Amino acid sequence: MDADHITGPLKRLLGEPDKAIIRRLKVLENRYTRYRSGLDIAGGLMFQVNTDFFTALSEQTPTAIAWKMTQDALKVFSKISVHGLMYHDDHLRQLAVQWDQINLNVEEIAAVGCLDDSLREIAWNLYRLKNHFCLCAVLGGMAQAKLQVESTLTGFVDTKQNYRQYRLQLHIEPSLPFLYPFIVEFRRGNREVLKDIFSFFPYEQFLHVVKEDNIAYKDGKLRIKDLDS
Repeated sequence: MDADHITGPLKRLLGEPDKAIIRRLKVLENRYTRYRSGLDIAGGLMFQVNTDFFTALSEQTPTAIAWKMTQDALKVFSKISVHGLMYHDDHLRQLAVQWDQINLNVEEIAAVGCLDDSLREIAWNLYRLKNHFCLCAVLGGMAQAKLQVESTLTGFVDTKQNYRQYRLQLHIEPSLPFLYPFIVEFRRGNREVLKDIFSFFPYEQFLHVVKEDNIAYKDGKLRIKDLDS
């Protein structure tokens, strides 16, 4: 192992400290625990010291973060196809990367314990936006870090019987669905779940209504109201 893969990025980070450096280092401490026992260190990859999600949580409202997550996911959702679902094409892989990154980001922040309320608010905003894809990633990260998930939302991370509670009780249309359990069912031969997977088609219209009601520009800046319904 080349120690510069760890010390180099940390030196650059400490060379330009900011007021949140202590909390950022706590986030990185949690990341390093995973790094030293994972494939990145074995493969000689640099230790990553960017803390973009932490910075966003510190500077933006949970509502704005939930909205951006939704927009980013929807861009890729719009490109998926039945063929891609079967053969795991680039668009599906991109969504998987997005989901994993959100999940890891939340786990790191939740493990530090400095922004728990913000994480919970992001989860609630995603729930109100019917973005179950990102919601499950956020809740999963919270659960992995042993941060309590509110009882109303626990069904989204109940993994029993391939997320049966989510698939049969919590999934709604239109929404951005949590794809994983539906793809599992599809590859088992259940083509009826295609209706659930592609429930994101009318979702864009739902999101347009939300945007009209809650988002506006004022003085050249984006203003987002709390999503309270």
